[in-house]
Amino acid sequence: MNKLALEITKINKKLNNFVTKNEFNTFKNGAYNRFDEVTGELKRMNEDRLFAHELYKRMEKDVDVNKKDIKKLKQVLDLK
Repeated sequence: MNKLALEITKINKKLNNFVTKNEFNTFKNGAYNRFDEVTGELKRMNEDRLFAHELYKRMEKDVDVNKKDIKKLKQVLDLK
């Protein structure tokens, strides 16, 4: 009987380490919510990156246009 009591005690200790279905679902829902937050932040960062890239391309084009305009003005004003 003593061995049986010891085995039951060992099994009970092991069972105490398991999580309940409710605890698991709470953890899982928290993980999914955090995943959704991170995914949303990554989408926003990607949109910011695309916007910055388009702005950079427009600025580069403006610089090229300004260089051409300055060159034309120098020719008109006969500046070197």
